[in-house]
Amino acid sequence: MGLKITNMDDGMPEVSLYGVIGDEYGGVTAEQFRREVSALDNNVDITLRIHSEGGSYVDAIAMFSNLRSRKGATHVVIDGLAASGGSVVAQAGKTIKMARGAWMMIHEARGGMMDATADDFRQKAELLEETNDQLVRIYKPRWKGTPNQLRKAIKDETWLTADSAVESGLADSVIEAMAMAAHVDPSKFAYCHVPELLLAVEQKPSPRVEKVRALCPEIFEDAMG
Repeated sequence: MGLKITNMDDGMPEVSLYGVIGDEYGGVTAEQFRREVSALDNNVDITLRIHSEGGSYVDAIAMFSNLRSRKGATHVVIDGLAASGGSVVAQAGKTIKMARGAWMMIHEARGGMMDATADDFRQKAELLEETNDQLVRIYKPRWKGTPNQLRKAIKDETWLTADSAVESGLADSVIEAMAMAAHVDPSKFAYCHVPELLLAVEQKPSPRVEKVRALCPEIFEDAMG
């Protein structure tokens, strides 16, 4: 579905971000998001509905910044899944509601390189560390635990149910709306700790399979069967 805007002329505009984030994954880009949201009256409140496996952190952080720069408030509803970059965009909300049965996931930034020099790897590592620091700054205002607990939760790739997200502070409330069916292919983004309930029924071969094996072989074998 990608990106869709409704109720532009009647009532509170509703922006639906459904699907992956970033051009690398064939998803919604930060520029597309900025262009569509900028078409709305900057002063009006909007509802942002999210159902996303995640994707590019760079694009997600840009989307977060774009929403935060608006004068009107953003009210987030997580319909099924706000994983990785999806959870970053969600933090732009003045309010964050999650459908019962929905999930949120936070984890560290990742990035691969080919034919790189030692200096290239050092620069990449610095960039990833800077991105992780940005993630901490984005989650921290809502997080109810300590900064060290937040960094550990990000490092550990933490999957939160709607109730757990509220307990952590990363969401405000659970609503009794029907959650969107959410399935996650762990090979797509090299997620290591996908809850069993979210594992896609059929795991098809992917160019990222070997990357997942290298990152988390034991969990990967459990997930892929």
